[in-house]
Amino acid sequence: MKQCNLCGSRSIFHLYDLKTYQVLKCKACGLTFLDQETIKEQPEELYDEEYFTKLHKKWFSAKNNPRLKDFEGWLQQIEKCSQKGRLLDIGCGPGFFLNLAKQSGWDVQGVDISKYAAKHAKDKFNIDVKVGRIENLNLKEKDFDVITLFDFIEHAQNPDVVFSKAYSLLKKRGILFITTDNQESLIVRLANLIYRITNGVVYQPAKKTHPIHHFTLFSEKTIKKYLKKHNFKVAEITKRETPIANIGINFIEKIIVSIIYIFSGLFNQQYEMIIVAKK
Repeated sequence: MKQCNLCGSRSIFHLYDLKTYQVLKCKACGLTFLDQETIKEQPEELYDEEYFTKLHKKWFSAKNNPRLKDFEGWLQQIEKCSQKGRLLDIGCGPGFFLNLAKQSGWDVQGVDISKYAAKHAKDKFNIDVKVGRIENLNLKEKDFDVITLFDFIEHAQNPDVVFSKAYSLLKKRGILFITTDNQESLIVRLANLIYRITNGVVYQPAKKTHPIHHFTLFSEKTIKKYLKKHNFKVAEITKRETPIANIGINFIEKIIVSIIYIFSGLFNQQYEMIIVAKK
């Protein structure tokens, strides 16, 4: 019987049938997660070269990369919370954020499951990136002033062990900086409504908001529970919409999403959460 990674409950129900995989939800705490038994690929297979060069081509390109502006803003936010020191980026991808931090004076290191991403960071930016899952890597405890999880924690098969490892690696009063999707956002609620009223016939919006790469999906409530469980203190949670330029959608979809964004802002139900927590 399946068990919730957050609260341990076995009271799990089926949320979506997305044809090639299934999405579940915990009745006890509300955590949403993929049924990993329905996913044929191993995580290492999901993050091959094609993931970076085709699926998320704009985000991982050196030219016209909309993510660079995000990284610059988040680095400024981090530097308001912490003096420059040792910084670890878990799920660092090709290393663009680490390169910015390095140029700003940080002593940086990265971790990624993708050999392709690690090689790019090393060859392009001369940054040390260890390949593998963070929980399996031999890193010195209490060695980092800041750990960043940019759009990473939703990709983790076991968030529990990731948060536990991050806590052990941070120095006293170290900063954990997280960005992740919000399961209580208006756009996710609308996707759920469409799925329900069509009895699952129109499932594409739910599939877009619950992609196969996102093993665990968080609300503000569940991310707070995870952090409290691992002795982190939440300093700040803000929400925003993912810039439309960052989303791979067509013109009609962009118009629809723009309208949704207007209403999500009114109700503070934006799609992206930015969390600052302290050890």
